Amino acid sequence: KKTITLVAEPFAPLTTADRDTLADEGGRLLRFLEPGAVTFAVRFA
Repeated sequence: KKTITLVAEPFAPLTTADRDTLADEGGRLLRFLEPGAVTFAVRFA
């Protein structure tokens, strides 16, 4: 099982809409970078 995680550290507070948009875009980025991964995760630190 292959997992890939993106951890984002925003430099300013994010609105819920911004967080959702960034999570969606991060998910697409992860799928592009590691198409063979089974599990994708985007976390905010």
